[in-house]
Amino acid sequence: MPPNERYLYVLNKCVENVDEEFPNMIDCNGVALDAYTHMDELNETDKLKVAKLLKVYWQSVNKWKGKQGLKQKERVKKIKQILGE
Repeated sequence: MPPNERYLYVLNKCVENVDEEFPNMIDCNGVALDAYTHMDELNETDKLKVAKLLKVYWQSVNKWKGKQGLKQKERVKKIKQILGE
């Protein structure tokens, strides 16, 4: 499975099942960080899809707003730029 499809599939599963067992079976945080790190390698359509999923996932795990570390603030800022927010 190409990386872009893997990111979309796994992030979708993490978002859909954030309160269930699925996130415990895989490292959703690790996949989110990996997807974020490799976003610049994706085409614009997939980059936008991944950005939307990262926003939803980070909102669901309380990493979108509120108290954040410097690196997470930078990630959120980049995602907002991609989404035009």
